[in-house]
Amino acid sequence: MDSNILKKGGVGLLEVVIVLTIIVILITTVAVSSKKQRQVNQAQRTLNELNTIVTACTQYYNDTGAWPAYLAALRPKYLSGQSDDNNAFGFPYTIIPGGNQVMVSTTIPAGIVTDKSYGAEVIIVASGSNDIISVTRPVTTGNWRLKYDKKYLYNQ
Repeated sequence: MDSNILKKGGVGLLEVVIVLTIIVILITTVAVSSKKQRQVNQAQRTLNELNTIVTACTQYYNDTGAWPAYLAALRPKYLSGQSDDNNAFGFPYTIIPGGNQVMVSTTIPAGIVTDKSYGAEVIIVASGSNDIISVTRPVTTGNWRLKYDKKYLYNQ
């Protein structure tokens, strides 16, 4: 048996502190990254729901000749009975009917999306710590689709 091994001291306090610091930095990086990714996924879901609501509004208009004033008017015929009045971030969807068009808007946390994320029909307005996203569809564009490129969502 090598007597030098028995004479060596244990791990020093400085080494333990350095290792723990590195571990904390790694955990923090992963936590922040996963939060941003979760927000990107929620924004994606919100964009899909906006498209669904605008499509339902157009179908409602084609059937009744009037725009719906609220989401409940779209259930269950045009929207699923399980659909929510709030987006993935907890903000409500708002329907603003107009003469020959309807606008649906909602709020998401600021900075998750950019103005390059959408087609021309979508408007983003900064509102403090949030962004308001509005989709307007005239009655004549029944085949319109919400267009955005996922690579422009935050952290993609």
